[in-house]
Amino acid sequence: MDIAVWLRGLMALAGVGFGGLLSSRAQDRAWRHEELRLWRDARRTTYGNLVAAVRQYRSYVSRPAPRLKCGSTPRGRVSSPA
Repeated sequence: MDIAVWLRGLMALAGVGFGGLLSSRAQDRAWRHEELRLWRDARRTTYGNLVAAVRQYRSYVSRPAPRLKCGSTPRGRVSSPA
C-alpha cells in the first residue's frame, strides 16, 4: 500500500480526535460557567431574603409600643388594648 493512503487516514483520525478534545473543553467551560451562574443566583436569592427579613425586623422594632389598659375582673387582672 501507498504511504499517502495511510497518512490521509491517520491525519483524518487525528483531526477527529483534536476536534473532540476542543469540543470537550468547550463543553467543560460552558458547564463551569452555568454552575457559577446558578451559585450566583442562589447567593442573590439568599441575600435578598436576608435583606427582606432585616427590613421586616426593623419595621417591627421601630413601630410604637401598644398602649395597654390594666383592669380587674372577677377572674383576676387583665390587660387589654386601650
